[in-house]
Amino acid sequence: MDVTGRIARRILLFGVTALVVPVAVFPEQFGLQLAHFAAVYLFYEVVYYGVISYVFKREGSLVQLAQAAGLCLGFRLALGVLFGMVISVLYGMQFSVSLALGVSSYLPTVAFQIAVTPFILKPIIDQIVRSTRRSRVVINSLATEPQEQPDEPEPAPHKVEDFTPSPAFNQTAREPQTPFYEPPMERHTPAVPQNPGEINGFERAVRYIGEHGAVYLAAVVDHEGLLMASFRRGEFIPDDWAPLALLFYESNRRVLARNGLSDPDRVDLRLTDKRVVTAKQSNYSLMVVADRQSDDVLNIRISQGLEIISKYATERYASMQDGNAERIHVSGTE
Repeated sequence: MDVTGRIARRILLFGVTALVVPVAVFPEQFGLQLAHFAAVYLFYEVVYYGVISYVFKREGSLVQLAQAAGLCLGFRLALGVLFGMVISVLYGMQFSVSLALGVSSYLPTVAFQIAVTPFILKPIIDQIVRSTRRSRVVINSLATEPQEQPDEPEPAPHKVEDFTPSPAFNQTAREPQTPFYEPPMERHTPAVPQNPGEINGFERAVRYIGEHGAVYLAAVVDHEGLLMASFRRGEFIPDDWAPLALLFYESNRRVLARNGLSDPDRVDLRLTDKRVVTAKQSNYSLMVVADRQSDDVLNIRISQGLEIISKYATERYASMQDGNAERIHVSGTE
């Protein structure tokens, strides 16, 4: 039973009211005679408390109703004792006489306090009298006899095959083992590369980033917004997201340029449940859409993916420049 400060203040306020109101009208009898103490009166009082408690909570057990009724009886007797002490001081009465009046003899006070006691203690009664319907259901379910199950054949032992980790697996194992959040619905969705043919540097970059379980989409876009390579998990369409890579980056670059700031290395947008990261490397842009709860391991993979893109772009332009120089040299000798 949890009695908070708010409940205690409520009980104290109404309890003082139930004590002061009878003092204000004492010793007027309202045409009533003094009553004599009898055990049957206490029984009727307890029954009244039980009925009111049952009205408050109609799903309680008999034991809980009895506990609530006993609490109400104790509280009412405490009010009667306090009332007897007050009138003993105010009217100079003998303490034993005033105590008998407050507990059982002075009917206006006794009837009033009996009537209001369960309503004063209602917050505590609600905590004592609780529903027992769920416990009955559990007992009935446990009482049912278990049915015999047919014998099932023992499963055949599984053959354990040798596992040789790939270079990508070894590289992933060397990264910091920081726990990260993986989307529960997308975790086992197979990754679908955009170009399943020849794998170039752009494909290696997006596949390496996509090995992180929180990644939904990774795409490389050229300076015109054309999709060079992509990795997706789930229902994301790379062609729809590719133009946004330039839009996000250029919008932030222009805002920073107006304030005299340099170009951003990376733009990280935090949405309600997603995270969009865009970065530029050489003449290409990288976009990554991941879960918002992704960890620092994803940042490491994005940085390494940008290095792969930069290295591949450098090698590609170098080979193109060498080819152009060779053609110029051959045409000049002719």
